[in-house]
Order: sequence, then structure tokens, then C-alpha cells
Amino acid sequence: IEMASLGEPLLSGGGGASKKTSTMRMMAVTAAIVFTVGTLSALVVERSSLRSALEEKDAALAQREKQLTQALASLSASRSSSDMLLRHESEAKSAVREASDAAAQKVHDADMRESEKKIEAAIGEIKAAVGDAADAAVAAARSHASSESSSLALPHHHETPSPPMNRKVYPPSRISVDPKTPKAAVDKYKEDGFSLILSDEFHDMKRTKEIFIFEDLPYGIPGNTGDVNIVSYYSSDMVSLIPGGGLRLSAGMSKESFEKFHKGHNSNGTNPNYDTLPELWEWKAPKVTSRLNGRFQFGLVE
Repeated sequence: IEMASLGEPLLSGGGGASKKTSTMRMMAVTAAIVFTVGTLSALVVERSSLRSALEEKDAALAQREKQLTQALASLSASRSSSDMLLRHESEAKSAVREASDAAAQKVHDADMRESEKKIEAAIGEIKAAVGDAADAAVAAARSHASSESSSLALPHHHETPSPPMNRKVYPPSRISVDPKTPKAAVDKYKEDGFSLILSDEFHDMKRTKEIFIFEDLPYGIPGNTGDVNIVSYYSSDMVSLIPGGGLRLSAGMSKESFEKFHKGHNSNGTNPNYDTLPELWEWKAPKVTSRLNGRFQFGLVE
């Protein structure tokens, strides 16, 4: 190509032309080889650059992976620490509760022991006092019996036993049996060892008032008077005796209301007051309270 540019023919006869052709071919091959080697060198350089870049990226990824692993390990350690703290806190609360319960139980036991000691001391004092009093009473009784025996000079005197200890002596029971009580009622439980101490056949109001109290309460108190559940006041005059024996408890209008009610009668025999409500009128009823004093084994019972 260079020779052609100098104006020399590329093809000519003779040996010179063949030599030039070979030279030209050698130069072309050399140029191609050089070009190929340059291209390969560039490719090798580029491959080396790419390999370096990949290695750097791999190193960066490895570093990042290492950092993430460390971060996960740190989070796991933090979580374990939190769980441990929560567990320790729960154990501490349980220990505090157990200690508080134990302390409360100890205080309670101490109080119980102290109370038991006080009770035992009080019982001991009571026993000592009762024993002293009993001994004194027995000694006094024996002394009195001995003096009476010696003064009367009775050869076969038997000592009267003292009453049981700690037993109160009560007065005789009050016996109030109505003379008109049937004999069958009086003797009904005599075979069982019981005796009648109170009866009333309701023949004498004075006697009845000794056993029962008939109240006079002049103010409005609701109560049950039969069909009418209204009471204006309680009055003792609503109690009466039934001829032949018995007690009658009555309820009705007061005198003022009774007179006012019957003023409503018309000439034709009707009375519109029968259609009125009961609470529009004043009522009275009896209130009877028992006051019985009877002696039982352990004392008087009202």
C-alpha cells in the first residue's frame, strides 16, 4: 500500500515484483498480528480490571455480611439480656411476696401465741379465785356446821353437802294457774315430771292484763288488720273478753270516722261512702304484747 502510493505498480513482471508482493504480504500479516496482539492486550487489561472490580465487590459484600452478622449477634445478646432481666425481675417480685407473706404469718402467729398466753393467764387467775372462794365457802360451811353440831350436841349429825360450784341459785318459779283451767290440762304432763306454771282462760280482764300488755300508740303505724292493711293508731279498747272464756281482738273505724261514714246514708237506703277507699278513713286496731316471766333452768326469761 505504501509502495502503491509512491506510484509503483503493485503487479509487474519479473522477480522484483514477486519479492515486493511477498514483502507486502509479510507487512500485512505483521500489521494484522500487531493489531490482534494489541486487541488481546486490551482484552486482557479489561479482564484484569473487571476481575479487580469483582474482587472489590466481593470484599465489600463480605464486609457487609460480617457487619450484619455482628449486628444480629448484638441484637440476640440484647434480647437474651432483656429476657434475663425480666426473669430476674419476676423472681425478685416472687421473693418479695413470699417474704411479705412469711412476715405476716410470723406476726399472726406471734399475736396468736400472745393471745393464748393471755387467755391461759386469765383462766389461771379465774381458777385460782374460784378455788379460793370455794375453799373459803366450804371451810365456813364446815365451821358453821361444826359449831351448830357442838351447840346442839346431836350425836348423829350429818353434814349438809355444799351446792355445786359455779351454779347460780334462782328464786322459786312464779306459779300462776287460772283456777278455771281444766284439770286435764293441768295434769297433762305430770307423769313426765312437768308441772303447769302459767295458764289463763280469759275470764278476768284484770288477770289477763297481768300477763299481757295492750298497747296504746296514738300515731300512724302501718300494720295488718285483716282485709284492710291500714292502721291509723293502736288502741287497747279494741280488746275484749268473750262470754264463756276467750279473748277477742277487733279492728275498725274510729268513733269520729264511724259517725262521719254513716252520715252518708240517703233516704233510699244507699250510702256512697261504701265506694270510697279505706285509706280515706281513720282506723284503729289492737296491739298485744306478751310479758311472761317464767323460771327455766338457766334463769328468768321474759
